[in-house]
Amino acid sequence: MEWQLNEINALIWPSPDGIGIMDEDLWSQTLDIATSQGILAERPSDDSYSNDPAQAALDGLDDLDTTGSDFQKRTDIVLEEGGA
Repeated sequence: MEWQLNEINALIWPSPDGIGIMDEDLWSQTLDIATSQGILAERPSDDSYSNDPAQAALDGLDDLDTTGSDFQKRTDIVLEEGGA
């Protein structure tokens, strides 16, 4: 579990705009792929993209690091056969 969390954290941090804030270009790219591959029948409406809820949450967390700018993946985790 410790190793898994370390790997997942490396996918999240750093988050320059704050955790939970979606990059509009990446959102558009995801929609392009999803519609071209038939995952979505059509693009959602423009108002389906919003950072408002995430930004409102971040605005209340002024005293916390919500960008993870100092995050470093741990290198001291040892995987052992059988998960011990």
